[in-house]
Amino acid sequence: MSEIVAWIERHSKLAITGASLGLGLLFSTGFDPLGWRWLALASLVGFFFLFSSRSTVKANAWMGFVFGLGWFIPGLSWTMNSIAIHGHLPWVVAGLGLFLLACVLSIFLAVACALARRLGGEHPSRAVFALTGFWLLTEWCRGDLLANFGWLQPGYAALDTPLMGWAPLGGVYAVTLMMFVSAALLWQALSCQLKWVWAPFLGLVVVFGVGQMAKDHTWSHASSTLDVRVLQPALPIVDAYTKADTATRVASMLPEAEKPWAPSDRPRLLLTPEGVVNGLVNRLSGQAASALMSLQEKSEALVLFNGFRQEGRRIFNTSFVLGEGHIAYRLDKRELVPFGEFVPAGARWFVDLIGIPMADLTPGDGVQPLLQIGQTHIGILICYENLYGNVVRSFWQTHSPDFLIVTSNLGWFGRSVVSQHLAMSRVRAIESARPLVSVNNSGLSAVVNSKGEIVKALSETSADAMTVPLLGATGSPTPYIRFGAYPFLFLALLFAFNGFFLQWREKNLTGRLHQTK
Repeated sequence: MSEIVAWIERHSKLAITGASLGLGLLFSTGFDPLGWRWLALASLVGFFFLFSSRSTVKANAWMGFVFGLGWFIPGLSWTMNSIAIHGHLPWVVAGLGLFLLACVLSIFLAVACALARRLGGEHPSRAVFALTGFWLLTEWCRGDLLANFGWLQPGYAALDTPLMGWAPLGGVYAVTLMMFVSAALLWQALSCQLKWVWAPFLGLVVVFGVGQMAKDHTWSHASSTLDVRVLQPALPIVDAYTKADTATRVASMLPEAEKPWAPSDRPRLLLTPEGVVNGLVNRLSGQAASALMSLQEKSEALVLFNGFRQEGRRIFNTSFVLGEGHIAYRLDKRELVPFGEFVPAGARWFVDLIGIPMADLTPGDGVQPLLQIGQTHIGILICYENLYGNVVRSFWQTHSPDFLIVTSNLGWFGRSVVSQHLAMSRVRAIESARPLVSVNNSGLSAVVNSKGEIVKALSETSADAMTVPLLGATGSPTPYIRFGAYPFLFLALLFAFNGFFLQWREKNLTGRLHQTK
């Protein structure tokens, strides 16, 4: 590896750019649907070698930016479907939109690299470990603080590895930090940066060992059981150019809905995905309303469906539960899709340029009551909300949920997105130690246990259904549910500024020595 870095060092900026882009492309393979987890970790090690080979802020920032392009362009290529197919714009315009999005997201890593070099100094180890901290902090800014877009959070590339055991301790951000630290320790060992060669390997044993122990730990125990039927109708996507007949769409699900249930005294819940009901629920036609009532009656169950509701001038994306002829429960979507359900501040020009199909919706209250069926409490996530561990954490402010539901409609974006979406749902289950049911219009509807393992799933893209006795979970909240990611964000701050403080200390000591002489 050092010989490769030396060759790159002797050659042009083009070689540096190509190496950064290639490593970013390798990193993108760690995410679903490919899921080459260990290759993603190896690409991080390679990037740290590349980062340590340059000592200027400008060069390191450029490396980070180009690495980001290699990471985000293939990972977010599914966005082109929405722009080209449903926005009815040329594919070249869709490609331009993807490139601009990747550029914006890559700036965060560029800033992390620049700060790490500036404050970490020229000492390779200090700069690399400073990068682990700044990178995590910029990911937090990208996902929660500023951009509100946490898709392709690096921690998701560690799914099904021992590192995922850190999720119940500090959420996906803890997994991300431990992934960076693992890569930094491997870089340190391979580059022989320390006199004690064994020290980085000891660090790796601790990181992976704690992760594996936390992964194996039982964070919850069984609670009540609910009979659940998941309907995956594979209905056509409804956009501005498509007329949707809600009554016909609901009626298409009746054959599966009215199939007999296994004998049981347990409550029953029928799950339908986003996109079944088009338009405002409080303005449905009589025929559409009758179809929904028929769905509830013939299924002999409570029916969860999604639609829009209007309150004054405000419009909400809302999940409803229909029971015995009336709406028994509703929950408004809290985290809206940027460029899909609202326009981020200062981005109107971008929307006008590429013509993304979107609405102008109002987010719901941050804390809303859970759905309660008998003794079972259920937390509902509407599509994009499964990106946010904090939304799941908010459920505990009202009552501990027994399981989670994610209802979505991903047909806007094509097949490549569904596995990424399910991977994030699996991480939410691990963070909270709660089972989860994901119901999607066009595929990969699945039941996930409290350890994030897929118990049962429907085939991708086809119309199908499944009925499962879903066993909920209860018990004390995980450390992540109690404290969030804040302890690990603080740890990232220590990594980020450790090099700066060491330099400051050394300069002070040197100054004192000169004064003594």
